Amino acid sequence: MIPRAIASSALLLALAACGTLPFLPQDLVVDGPSAIVCDGHDAVGTNRSDIYYLDQVDEQRIRSSWTEAGQRNANLGLKRKFQPNDNCRAIPAGRPVKLELRASTSYVAPIIAMFNENWSTSGTLSFTPTAGATYLVKGDLGAHYLAVWLEDNAGGGVVDHKFETGHKAD
Repeated sequence: MIPRAIASSALLLALAACGTLPFLPQDLVVDGPSAIVCDGHDAVGTNRSDIYYLDQVDEQRIRSSWTEAGQRNANLGLKRKFQPNDNCRAIPAGRPVKLELRASTSYVAPIIAMFNENWSTSGTLSFTPTAGATYLVKGDLGAHYLAVWLEDNAGGGVVDHKFETGHKAD
């Protein structure tokens, strides 16, 4: 009887490990001048999306498209289409801010992720946003090249620089 109880407990523990821990991102409250940062994504087939997102502002973790996609696509199953969500949020402007940008592969179901490539990269950017400006988080994920960066929506230029790993094929 004891081996059966141990086996049952081990099975429950293993299944619990497949779940996710509660993630409690914070809403960012901005007092004073602000700018907007919007996350982005590239759909790759029906069950995968590469998500480019703002993860932290001044070392405070915030709600992002990554967490929203995880909640939206949880347990959709293998026959459902991935549903990304590009979040936009206000950030402080007119003063230096520290932004953590991330790019990560996300799948519609954890079982798909287990048997496919999972890429991610990140970078921390310090700059002074312009009040009223809109910025876009962009990226590129692949086997030989990983990148994430911030673009000014008005001019399309890269803010500061791209955070890159590897070499992009021409």
